[in-house]
Amino acid sequence: MYGWNLYIDESGAFERAEQDVVISGILVYQEGQWLFPQTLRQRLQDAAPHVPWPFHTRYLLSPLMHCLWTAQLATGDAQQKAEADLAQFGATDCVGLLQRIRDGLANGEEPRLEAFKRLENVFSASRCLQDWSQRRDEATHALRLLFEDLTAPLVPNAPFYTLLASEAVRGDCFGHRQDRYLTLLGALLERSVDLLLERGDGPHQIFVCPLQRNTFDSLINKHRPLSSRDIDHCIRTSATPRPYENRHTTVSLVAGQPQPFDADTCFFHVVADYLATRGRTHFFERPDHAHLIDAIRTESGLPEPYPLEPTPSGVPQRTINASRKRGSPEPLPVNDLKDAAPWARDSAHIWSHRVALH
Repeated sequence: MYGWNLYIDESGAFERAEQDVVISGILVYQEGQWLFPQTLRQRLQDAAPHVPWPFHTRYLLSPLMHCLWTAQLATGDAQQKAEADLAQFGATDCVGLLQRIRDGLANGEEPRLEAFKRLENVFSASRCLQDWSQRRDEATHALRLLFEDLTAPLVPNAPFYTLLASEAVRGDCFGHRQDRYLTLLGALLERSVDLLLERGDGPHQIFVCPLQRNTFDSLINKHRPLSSRDIDHCIRTSATPRPYENRHTTVSLVAGQPQPFDADTCFFHVVADYLATRGRTHFFERPDHAHLIDAIRTESGLPEPYPLEPTPSGVPQRTINASRKRGSPEPLPVNDLKDAAPWARDSAHIWSHRVALH
Protein backbone atom coordinates (compact mmCIF):
# COMPACT_ATOMS: atom_id res chain seq x y z
CA MET A 1 0.00 0.00 0.00
CA TYR A 2 1.15 3.53 -0.84
CA GLY A 3 0.80 5.91 2.10
CA TRP A 4 0.13 9.64 1.70
CA ASN A 5 -0.24 12.55 4.10
CA LEU A 6 -2.59 15.41 3.24
CA TYR A 7 -1.53 18.55 5.13
CA ILE A 8 -4.38 21.08 5.30
CA ASP A 9 -4.63 24.78 6.14
CA GLU A 10 -6.87 27.66 5.12
CA SER A 11 -6.96 31.40 4.54
CA GLY A 12 -9.75 33.94 4.89
CA ALA A 13 -12.51 34.83 7.35
CA PHE A 14 -14.88 31.86 7.01
CA GLU A 15 -17.49 33.57 9.19
CA ARG A 16 -17.87 36.45 6.69
CA ALA A 17 -19.84 35.53 3.54
CA GLU A 18 -18.47 38.49 1.56
CA GLN A 19 -14.85 37.38 1.92
CA ASP A 20 -13.06 34.89 -0.33
CA VAL A 21 -11.85 31.79 1.47
CA VAL A 22 -9.45 29.06 0.43
CA ILE A 23 -8.45 25.67 1.80
CA SER A 24 -5.06 24.35 0.75
CA GLY A 25 -3.91 20.75 0.76
CA ILE A 26 -0.36 19.42 0.34
CA LEU A 27 -0.56 15.74 -0.61
CA VAL A 28 2.85 14.13 -0.05
CA TYR A 29 4.00 10.54 -0.48
CA GLN A 30 4.95 9.34 3.00
CA GLU A 31 8.04 7.34 2.05
CA GLY A 32 9.64 10.27 0.24
CA GLN A 33 8.64 13.04 2.62
CA TRP A 34 10.59 11.80 5.62
CA LEU A 35 13.84 12.52 3.80
CA PHE A 36 13.40 16.27 3.97
CA PRO A 37 11.16 18.04 6.53
CA GLN A 38 13.72 18.52 9.32
CA THR A 39 16.43 19.56 6.87
CA LEU A 40 14.11 21.99 5.12
CA ARG A 41 12.86 23.38 8.42
CA GLN A 42 16.43 24.08 9.51
CA ARG A 43 17.23 25.80 6.22
CA LEU A 44 14.10 27.90 6.58
CA GLN A 45 15.09 28.95 10.09
CA ASP A 46 18.67 29.64 9.02
CA ALA A 47 17.39 31.94 6.27
CA ALA A 48 15.12 33.87 8.65
CA PRO A 49 16.64 33.57 12.13
CA HIS A 50 14.68 36.58 13.46
CA VAL A 51 11.29 35.01 12.70
CA PRO A 52 9.83 32.37 15.07
CA TRP A 53 8.90 28.87 13.98
CA PRO A 54 6.41 28.06 12.57
CA PHE A 55 6.16 30.90 10.07
CA HIS A 56 2.79 32.52 9.48
CA THR A 57 2.80 33.87 5.93
CA ARG A 58 0.66 36.82 7.06
CA TYR A 59 3.66 38.11 8.98
CA LEU A 60 6.35 37.27 6.44
CA LEU A 61 4.60 39.32 3.73
CA SER A 62 4.63 42.42 5.92
CA PRO A 63 7.27 45.06 5.09
CA LEU A 64 7.66 45.59 8.84
CA MET A 65 8.37 41.91 9.49
CA HIS A 66 10.70 41.84 6.50
CA CYS A 67 12.76 44.58 8.14
CA LEU A 68 12.78 42.64 11.40
CA TRP A 69 13.49 39.40 9.54
CA THR A 70 16.51 40.89 7.79
CA ALA A 71 17.60 42.67 10.98
CA GLN A 72 17.14 46.12 9.41
CA LEU A 73 15.48 47.31 12.63
CA ALA A 74 17.44 45.15 15.01
CA THR A 75 20.32 47.27 16.24
CA GLY A 76 22.12 50.57 16.23
CA ASP A 77 21.16 53.65 14.25
CA ALA A 78 18.24 52.03 12.42
CA GLN A 79 16.50 51.20 15.69
CA GLN A 80 17.10 54.63 17.17
CA LYS A 81 15.83 56.37 14.02
CA ALA A 82 12.67 54.20 13.94
CA GLU A 83 11.97 55.00 17.58
CA ALA A 84 12.54 58.73 17.00
CA ASP A 85 10.22 58.69 13.97
CA LEU A 86 7.52 56.90 15.96
CA ALA A 87 7.76 59.46 18.74
CA GLN A 88 7.64 62.34 16.26
CA PHE A 89 4.55 60.83 14.63
CA GLY A 90 2.87 60.83 18.03
CA ALA A 91 2.83 57.06 18.40
CA THR A 92 4.88 56.94 21.58
CA ASP A 93 3.15 53.73 22.67
CA CYS A 94 4.60 52.03 19.62
CA VAL A 95 8.19 52.61 20.76
CA GLY A 96 7.73 50.12 23.57
CA LEU A 97 5.59 47.91 21.34
CA LEU A 98 8.39 47.67 18.77
CA GLN A 99 10.83 46.72 21.51
CA ARG A 100 8.50 44.04 22.88
CA ILE A 101 8.02 42.54 19.41
CA ARG A 102 11.77 42.52 18.83
CA ASP A 103 12.39 40.89 22.22
CA GLY A 104 9.68 38.33 21.54
CA LEU A 105 11.13 37.44 18.15
CA ALA A 106 14.53 36.97 19.79
CA ASN A 107 12.88 34.43 22.11
CA GLY A 108 11.08 32.65 19.27
CA GLU A 109 7.67 34.17 20.07
CA GLU A 110 5.25 35.23 17.35
CA PRO A 111 3.80 38.75 17.79
CA ARG A 112 0.19 39.16 18.86
CA LEU A 113 -1.69 39.95 15.67
CA GLU A 114 -3.58 43.02 16.94
CA ALA A 115 -0.41 44.56 18.36
CA PHE A 116 1.46 43.83 15.16
CA LYS A 117 -1.30 45.39 13.02
CA ARG A 118 -1.21 48.54 15.18
CA LEU A 119 2.53 48.92 14.69
CA GLU A 120 2.28 48.05 11.00
CA ASN A 121 -0.41 50.70 10.40
CA VAL A 122 1.65 53.38 12.14
CA PHE A 123 4.76 52.50 10.16
CA SER A 124 2.74 52.57 6.94
CA ALA A 125 1.15 55.97 7.68
CA SER A 126 4.33 57.63 8.96
CA ARG A 127 7.77 57.93 7.42
CA CYS A 128 9.26 55.42 9.81
CA LEU A 129 9.92 53.04 6.93
CA GLN A 130 10.61 54.75 3.63
CA ASP A 131 9.14 53.35 0.41
CA TRP A 132 6.56 51.10 2.09
CA SER A 133 5.29 49.64 -1.21
CA GLN A 134 8.83 48.88 -2.34
CA ARG A 135 9.53 47.11 0.93
CA ARG A 136 6.32 45.10 0.49
CA ASP A 137 7.57 43.97 -2.93
CA GLU A 138 10.94 43.10 -1.40
CA ALA A 139 9.27 40.99 1.28
CA THR A 140 7.11 39.16 -1.28
CA HIS A 141 10.05 38.52 -3.59
CA ALA A 142 12.31 37.33 -0.77
CA LEU A 143 9.65 34.92 0.50
CA ARG A 144 9.01 33.56 -2.99
CA LEU A 145 12.71 32.88 -3.58
CA LEU A 146 13.00 31.25 -0.17
CA PHE A 147 10.17 28.77 -0.78
CA GLU A 148 11.29 28.14 -4.35
CA ASP A 149 14.74 27.19 -3.06
CA LEU A 150 13.37 25.04 -0.26
CA THR A 151 10.85 23.03 -2.32
CA ALA A 152 13.17 22.36 -5.28
CA PRO A 153 14.89 19.29 -3.65
CA LEU A 154 11.52 17.57 -3.30
CA VAL A 155 10.91 17.36 -7.05
CA PRO A 156 12.89 14.17 -7.86
CA ASN A 157 12.30 12.48 -4.50
CA ALA A 158 8.74 12.88 -3.20
CA PRO A 159 5.53 12.81 -5.27
CA PHE A 160 3.77 16.01 -4.31
CA TYR A 161 0.32 17.38 -5.19
CA THR A 162 -0.95 20.86 -4.35
CA LEU A 163 -4.71 21.41 -4.06
CA LEU A 164 -6.67 24.59 -3.41
CA ALA A 165 -10.43 24.56 -2.82
CA SER A 166 -12.55 27.70 -3.04
CA GLU A 167 -16.14 28.69 -3.74
CA ALA A 168 -17.37 28.87 -7.33
CA VAL A 169 -19.53 31.82 -6.26
CA ARG A 170 -18.38 33.78 -3.22
CA GLY A 171 -20.44 32.66 -0.23
CA ASP A 172 -22.04 29.62 -1.86
CA CYS A 173 -20.90 27.42 1.07
CA PHE A 174 -21.98 29.98 3.66
CA GLY A 175 -25.10 29.34 5.69
CA HIS A 176 -25.35 25.65 4.79
CA ARG A 177 -26.15 23.23 7.59
CA GLN A 178 -22.59 22.01 7.27
CA ASP A 179 -19.79 24.36 8.22
CA ARG A 180 -18.26 26.42 5.34
CA TYR A 181 -14.80 25.03 6.07
CA LEU A 182 -16.01 21.43 6.13
CA THR A 183 -17.96 21.90 2.88
CA LEU A 184 -14.80 23.03 1.07
CA LEU A 185 -12.77 20.33 2.80
CA GLY A 186 -15.13 17.73 1.32
CA ALA A 187 -14.38 19.06 -2.18
CA LEU A 188 -10.64 18.96 -1.44
CA LEU A 189 -10.83 15.35 -0.26
CA GLU A 190 -12.76 14.30 -3.37
CA ARG A 191 -10.13 15.83 -5.62
CA SER A 192 -7.31 14.14 -3.65
CA VAL A 193 -8.98 10.78 -4.22
CA ASP A 194 -9.47 11.54 -7.94
CA LEU A 195 -5.77 12.37 -8.37
CA LEU A 196 -4.66 9.05 -6.87
CA LEU A 197 -7.27 7.04 -8.79
CA GLU A 198 -5.78 8.51 -11.97
CA ARG A 199 -2.32 7.18 -11.11
CA GLY A 200 -3.33 3.60 -11.86
CA ASP A 201 -1.03 2.09 -9.20
CA GLY A 202 -1.85 1.41 -5.58
CA PRO A 203 -3.71 0.67 -3.40
CA HIS A 204 -3.37 4.07 -1.67
CA GLN A 205 -4.18 5.39 1.78
CA ILE A 206 -4.46 9.12 2.60
CA PHE A 207 -3.95 10.24 6.18
CA VAL A 208 -5.77 13.59 6.53
CA CYS A 209 -3.75 16.04 8.66
CA PRO A 210 -5.67 19.27 9.44
CA LEU A 211 -4.57 22.13 11.68
CA GLN A 212 -6.61 23.15 14.69
CA ARG A 213 -9.42 25.67 14.10
CA ASN A 214 -13.03 26.22 15.12
CA THR A 215 -15.98 24.85 13.20
CA PHE A 216 -19.66 25.76 13.37
CA ASP A 217 -21.85 23.05 14.88
CA SER A 218 -25.46 23.48 13.73
CA LEU A 219 -26.73 21.11 16.45
CA ILE A 220 -25.60 23.44 19.25
CA ASN A 221 -25.72 26.60 17.08
CA LYS A 222 -22.21 27.77 17.98
CA HIS A 223 -18.55 27.25 17.15
CA ARG A 224 -16.42 24.57 18.77
CA PRO A 225 -12.95 23.10 18.11
CA LEU A 226 -12.57 20.97 14.98
CA SER A 227 -12.20 17.27 15.77
CA SER A 228 -11.20 14.10 13.96
CA ARG A 229 -14.90 13.12 14.03
CA ASP A 230 -15.67 16.13 11.83
CA ILE A 231 -13.02 15.01 9.35
CA ASP A 232 -14.35 11.47 9.43
CA HIS A 233 -17.87 12.80 8.74
CA CYS A 234 -16.49 14.66 5.69
CA ILE A 235 -14.98 11.40 4.47
CA ARG A 236 -18.17 9.40 5.00
CA THR A 237 -20.46 11.97 3.36
CA SER A 238 -18.23 12.63 0.35
CA ALA A 239 -19.96 12.40 -3.02
CA THR A 240 -17.14 10.22 -4.34
CA PRO A 241 -18.46 6.63 -4.63
CA ARG A 242 -17.25 4.23 -1.94
CA PRO A 243 -15.21 2.20 -1.87
CA TYR A 244 -12.94 4.72 -3.61
CA GLU A 245 -11.85 2.51 -6.45
CA ASN A 246 -11.66 1.95 -10.17
CA ARG A 247 -10.53 -0.99 -12.26
CA HIS A 248 -6.88 -0.18 -11.46
CA THR A 249 -6.65 0.77 -7.79
CA THR A 250 -8.35 1.75 -4.52
CA VAL A 251 -7.96 4.76 -2.23
CA SER A 252 -8.84 4.93 1.47
CA LEU A 253 -8.98 8.00 3.74
CA VAL A 254 -8.10 8.13 7.44
CA ALA A 255 -9.06 11.10 9.65
CA GLY A 256 -6.24 12.54 11.73
CA GLN A 257 -6.52 14.60 14.90
CA PRO A 258 -6.24 18.36 14.22
CA GLN A 259 -2.79 19.62 15.19
CA PRO A 260 -1.76 22.99 16.69
CA PHE A 261 0.31 25.45 14.67
CA ASP A 262 3.19 25.49 17.17
CA ALA A 263 6.88 24.74 17.59
CA ASP A 264 6.35 21.11 16.52
CA THR A 265 4.50 22.00 13.30
CA CYS A 266 5.62 20.06 10.23
CA PHE A 267 7.31 21.89 7.35
CA PHE A 268 4.46 20.89 4.99
CA HIS A 269 1.85 22.64 7.14
CA VAL A 270 3.93 25.80 6.80
CA VAL A 271 3.88 25.30 3.01
CA ALA A 272 0.08 24.79 3.15
CA ASP A 273 -0.29 28.07 5.07
CA TYR A 274 1.93 29.82 2.54
CA LEU A 275 0.03 28.58 -0.53
CA ALA A 276 -3.41 29.28 0.97
CA THR A 277 -2.40 32.85 1.81
CA ARG A 278 -0.70 33.54 -1.51
CA GLY A 279 -3.41 31.83 -3.56
CA ARG A 280 -6.47 33.48 -2.00
CA THR A 281 -5.93 36.88 -3.66
CA HIS A 282 -5.94 35.28 -7.10
CA PHE A 283 -9.29 33.54 -6.56
CA PHE A 284 -10.73 36.98 -5.77
CA GLU A 285 -9.64 38.20 -9.23
CA ARG A 286 -11.78 35.47 -10.89
CA PRO A 287 -9.39 34.46 -13.71
CA ASP A 288 -9.86 31.43 -15.91
CA HIS A 289 -8.39 28.07 -14.89
CA ALA A 290 -5.10 28.35 -16.76
CA HIS A 291 -4.38 31.92 -15.65
CA LEU A 292 -5.23 31.07 -12.03
CA ILE A 293 -2.73 28.21 -11.97
CA ASP A 294 -0.08 30.30 -13.70
CA ALA A 295 -0.55 33.24 -11.31
CA ILE A 296 -0.36 31.10 -8.17
CA ARG A 297 2.62 29.12 -9.45
CA THR A 298 4.50 32.27 -10.49
CA GLU A 299 3.86 34.17 -7.27
CA SER A 300 4.45 31.27 -4.89
CA GLY A 301 7.56 29.84 -6.54
CA LEU A 302 6.00 26.36 -6.74
CA PRO A 303 8.19 24.30 -9.11
CA GLU A 304 6.69 23.27 -12.45
CA PRO A 305 6.70 19.48 -11.87
CA TYR A 306 4.23 19.82 -8.99
CA PRO A 307 0.58 19.49 -10.08
CA LEU A 308 -1.57 22.39 -8.88
CA GLU A 309 -5.32 21.71 -8.77
CA PRO A 310 -7.90 24.45 -8.00
CA THR A 311 -11.12 22.79 -6.85
CA PRO A 312 -14.59 24.45 -6.87
CA SER A 313 -17.64 24.00 -4.69
CA GLY A 314 -21.31 24.40 -5.59
CA VAL A 315 -22.70 23.62 -9.05
CA PRO A 316 -19.28 22.86 -10.66
CA GLN A 317 -18.55 20.32 -7.94
CA ARG A 318 -21.98 18.70 -8.36
CA THR A 319 -21.45 18.55 -12.13
CA ILE A 320 -18.16 16.73 -11.65
CA ASN A 321 -19.78 14.30 -9.20
CA ALA A 322 -22.61 13.57 -11.66
CA SER A 323 -20.07 12.78 -14.39
CA ARG A 324 -18.27 10.41 -12.03
CA LYS A 325 -21.52 8.63 -11.22
CA ARG A 326 -22.61 8.31 -14.87
CA GLY A 327 -19.19 7.34 -16.17
CA SER A 328 -19.45 9.96 -18.91
CA PRO A 329 -18.98 13.75 -18.98
CA GLU A 330 -22.05 15.58 -17.70
CA PRO A 331 -23.17 18.54 -19.87
CA LEU A 332 -22.42 21.80 -18.09
CA PRO A 333 -25.60 23.53 -16.83
CA VAL A 334 -24.88 26.89 -18.47
CA ASN A 335 -27.64 28.84 -16.71
CA ASP A 336 -26.65 27.50 -13.28
CA LEU A 337 -22.99 28.35 -13.92
CA LYS A 338 -23.51 31.91 -15.18
CA ASP A 339 -22.43 33.43 -11.84
CA ALA A 340 -19.57 31.00 -11.22
CA ALA A 341 -15.99 32.23 -11.50
CA PRO A 342 -14.38 31.39 -14.88
CA TRP A 343 -11.81 29.11 -13.24
CA ALA A 344 -14.62 27.12 -11.58
CA ARG A 345 -16.51 26.66 -14.88
CA ASP A 346 -13.27 25.53 -16.54
CA SER A 347 -12.60 23.11 -13.70
CA ALA A 348 -16.06 21.60 -14.06
CA HIS A 349 -15.41 20.97 -17.76
CA ILE A 350 -11.91 19.54 -17.24
CA TRP A 351 -12.71 17.26 -14.33
CA SER A 352 -16.06 16.07 -15.71
CA HIS A 353 -14.02 14.47 -18.48
CA ARG A 354 -11.21 13.26 -16.24
CA VAL A 355 -13.40 11.49 -13.66
CA ALA A 356 -15.47 9.87 -16.41
CA LEU A 357 -12.31 8.08 -17.57
CA HIS A 358 -11.71 6.47 -14.19
